[in-house]
Amino acid sequence: MLDRKTGRTIVIKTHIRRRTRGTDSFASAIVLIRNPFRAIISHYNFKESSGHQGIADWNITMETSEHLNCDIHLAPNGSLPIVALASCPGSGNTWVRYLLEQATGIYTGSVYHDKRLQRGGLLGEMDEMNSGRTIAIKTHTRTMTSGTELFTSAIVLFRNPFRAVISHYNFKETRDHRGVAKWEANMNTSRHWHNSSKKTMDWWRDVAKFWLTLYEKPILVVHYEDLVNDTVGELTRMLDFLHVPQKERRIDCVRNKLEGGFHRHSNVNQELQFAAFTPEMRSEIKNFTDWTSSILTQRGYKPIYRLKELEV
Repeated sequence: MLDRKTGRTIVIKTHIRRRTRGTDSFASAIVLIRNPFRAIISHYNFKESSGHQGIADWNITMETSEHLNCDIHLAPNGSLPIVALASCPGSGNTWVRYLLEQATGIYTGSVYHDKRLQRGGLLGEMDEMNSGRTIAIKTHTRTMTSGTELFTSAIVLFRNPFRAVISHYNFKETRDHRGVAKWEANMNTSRHWHNSSKKTMDWWRDVAKFWLTLYEKPILVVHYEDLVNDTVGELTRMLDFLHVPQKERRIDCVRNKLEGGFHRHSNVNQELQFAAFTPEMRSEIKNFTDWTSSILTQRGYKPIYRLKELEV
């Protein structure tokens, strides 16, 4: 963030393309030229993923994407019910928000007002949760508060708890929704890992208990794994629950770009992550997974997806 006129840097980056007062201060220039096809592809990757290392979602519908109207806006004030999009952290809440926005053209909101998500394109993030202008409101709440009383219904998102713990640890260690933590061979003896993962484990269990047994208004349960395997099908279930009219659904916008800009790509050895869970942790997770699955099946939903590699 040095002032470019200080004379303390070897070169100054610029994408300038016309003479301005700023260009007059350059003594000389190194001009970098790349094949324009390659440059367009590279810049599109950056713009679509909000990161210099990101990759856009390239698919067979790219050539028709310019004909789709995939603009997103806030609905008129007070025109929508206040619906929770509830989950434990690390369960894919941000991705579901992106999908709902693409499918409806209406921004989602949040109880957290995370400026990083707003800068990443979730522009309803800073809207007040009771405005009635967003299609759903992100929350990780696990108790009844004055805020949760405002919700008229809830979409409750579940992910296998081992996967959720890993995902949330990645986020907490990097403070980045796409960041990947440093996973080491001796993680299972790390007090920091134990404390961090225990908090997420408790959070997962408490979210399940609150939304499945204490929250008395209508809910729709969605499994992250089902959403991965059948994105359009599960999204359609959510749109039905939200009473979005068929003529207002924009499934082509979803198909055109399924992933969004917050997907985490990790090249960490999965066995290294699994080894971090001690037998005691595995047993505890299995117990509250069994309990949650029992409640879900009693209510007519699928049980929690299991991760057999980590079952005790």
